[in-house]
Amino acid sequence: MNIIEDGGYPLLGLDLWEHAYYLRYRNKRDEYIKKFWNHINWEFVNELFVNKTKKKLNESYFKILNESEEFGGDLKKVMARELQKIRLIPLDAQAANEAINNIIIAEINRGLDFNRTIDGLMTLDLSNVTERSRFRFNNYYQRFIKSRTRGFDFEGLISGLLGGKLSEGLNTPYDMITPKNEKISCKIVRSAEEAVVLKGVSYSLDTYIKNYNGSEENKEELIQMYNSENPIDYLIRSENQDFKNIAEDLIDNLLLDVDGMLLGIPNNEMFISLFYFDKEKIKSILKIPGMTVKPKSKGSTQIRFSTKILNLSDEVGPAKGKITFPTISSLEYSEFLIGDEKTKEILNIFNSIGNKYGVQGLGNNIPQDIIQKLSKNERFKFDLKRLLK
Repeated sequence: MNIIEDGGYPLLGLDLWEHAYYLRYRNKRDEYIKKFWNHINWEFVNELFVNKTKKKLNESYFKILNESEEFGGDLKKVMARELQKIRLIPLDAQAANEAINNIIIAEINRGLDFNRTIDGLMTLDLSNVTERSRFRFNNYYQRFIKSRTRGFDFEGLISGLLGGKLSEGLNTPYDMITPKNEKISCKIVRSAEEAVVLKGVSYSLDTYIKNYNGSEENKEELIQMYNSENPIDYLIRSENQDFKNIAEDLIDNLLLDVDGMLLGIPNNEMFISLFYFDKEKIKSILKIPGMTVKPKSKGSTQIRFSTKILNLSDEVGPAKGKITFPTISSLEYSEFLIGDEKTKEILNIFNSIGNKYGVQGLGNNIPQDIIQKLSKNERFKFDLKRLLK
């Protein structure tokens, strides 16, 4: 940025090379740019601005944190700065998938009890991960529940936890493929009162009607069914046995590329309630009158489930469970980020070594959990001090 008088410094960058957006957005670069604004850590951007313009806060973060019972906004500023060092989990589905997958692999190697299956998800407690990952997952969840692209984020989260692969097509009925090649549709709603859409069925119904070889009378009624608000329920409620058979065929056809549906409902108490329907349960539920409802949008043709599906008996209904995220208080954040006299000593030694070799603020770039561990090792401190002589 040498065209600017006295030089410039970039605070925020948007990657517009095709590799950054083409996999998910194809040629819709304007949509990619709009959604970019939902994923910015403005506190960190502001931190860069403050550092580069050499603007000083009236009081130090540490003094305010030590004197304040509520901690307030200054803790958030320290948190944003410090958490960047431990490689926060991004919200973007593809990036989150990769980051979470890498973290889970490392945590399992360290002893996390998780077999990376749908059943394992139902009892997954991320509070049992190592300290750095606890802060990562806590911070991720706080951003996740506020995200405007929560549907995509949920896909990235589940795929990352299971070690799966996200669907490459926007129109596939499934959102991810597990390592066992299960094609899973991932859905997230704000509450148990919100209906869930599995997939659009216009094309499948249209194709079925065009290829139907039965009576003209049946075909005319099929066309009438197609134009109804809720075609699946129309067929299920029919007293015509031919139509009941057609419903069976259609349901099998509609679920060809779906092995299961995972529904998530996030909670402000740091967990996501999960409801899993395998293919056989989806088929059974679709055959129950009243279990599908009409679409919100006029003219849409889709499988939209009634909220009654969450209250079915265990025999007919979904498997239930939850993913628990770490709960971390403001006090824990401050203790983690500030440390004590021993951690400050290690930090100062690293900064002094950096200054000696021409690297400013070396200690400030080392994650706090590493600083804390090193502060407990007297031999390490002794060896570090020798470097300063």
